[in-house]
Amino acid sequence: MRLDYVIDLGFNYKHFLHTHSHIAFLGWMYNALVIGLEFYFFRNQKTSFNRIFWVTQITILGMLLSFPFQGYAFWSICFSTLYLFASYWLIFEIFKQSKLLDFIVSKTLLKAAGIFLFFSSIGPFGLAIVMANHLEHTVWNSLSVYCFLHYLFNGFFFLLILSILLAEFKKNVEVSSIRLTAISHTFIFSIIPLYFNFILEFFNTYLFVWVSIIGSLFQLLGLLLMFKPMIRYIKLVTPFFNKFILTLFFSGLILKIVFQVISNIDAVQTFIRLSKTTVIIGFIHLVMLGVLSVFLFWFFIQFKLIKVCNTTKAGLFLFFSGIFLSELLLFGQSLFIYFNKSSISNYYQLLFYSSLLIPLGIFLIVLKVFKK
Repeated sequence: MRLDYVIDLGFNYKHFLHTHSHIAFLGWMYNALVIGLEFYFFRNQKTSFNRIFWVTQITILGMLLSFPFQGYAFWSICFSTLYLFASYWLIFEIFKQSKLLDFIVSKTLLKAAGIFLFFSSIGPFGLAIVMANHLEHTVWNSLSVYCFLHYLFNGFFFLLILSILLAEFKKNVEVSSIRLTAISHTFIFSIIPLYFNFILEFFNTYLFVWVSIIGSLFQLLGLLLMFKPMIRYIKLVTPFFNKFILTLFFSGLILKIVFQVISNIDAVQTFIRLSKTTVIIGFIHLVMLGVLSVFLFWFFIQFKLIKVCNTTKAGLFLFFSGIFLSELLLFGQSLFIYFNKSSISNYYQLLFYSSLLIPLGIFLIVLKVFKK
């Protein structure tokens, strides 16, 4: 997709964009987190997670084979709808299995994650209504997309990660139950008002801005409450490579939350509107790659689901370098547009080469996993 901006490859870019987003969000992030969820909390229990996983793979494979050729059409919508029903099955299983957990904070976070996964499903149904009424170029299209992305990323994905992190804090760090409860509830309460942070460009009213500010500040408060136990936990993590990856995750999380807070400022909103595409793509990739994916690699390595060797380290180095360089270019391009009304020299070529490091890194990691 990056290469298409350098050389005309002759394919329908919009169709491949839909494919990319669905397979990245669901084929990688959703799958990996469900595997992590079962492994960490429920591997000693009899569950339906395995069956849910394979049913979900059928829907994802269907999306992979339909979106590139037809975009949003009959078969891609069918498989997307089947995924939603599989996700409802997952929500039911999360509620069922979380009752058996002793740690009340993780139990609460898992249930909240399930609720927000349901909220995220409203987005695709809304998008179907939008398309049926030929409203693709209206605000309703963006509201539906942001509903799906926000509640999936900040609601389901992040709360699953938080449930694991806080359970690790309880086991390994001296931290009070009151603080752990406060962290979990602060992030949970932030999710609904934080949605308004993503739609201020459409509804920049006094009321909506303040709701957005409340959501952003709740996230900032959760980060501040989490800061001390997180630093203590990072110090305990061994070996150094694992410590380094977890530090990258926390650094990415800080950047994400700070960006959400400052995005409520009028000048920053103007900056986002003027360079809309690059800022939004940069932010989504920061969350997807720089926060969530980095955590998952740390989790799989820390709990020995991926073996660390020179090949793995080289793959992760390429992966992290690709993220850093592409984010630098995306936000740098946004600043160029905002201040100079121009572009970085050879921007698309540089973006292609920096982004190429990410799949190369993943290839090395996957190669080692398959060899094992």
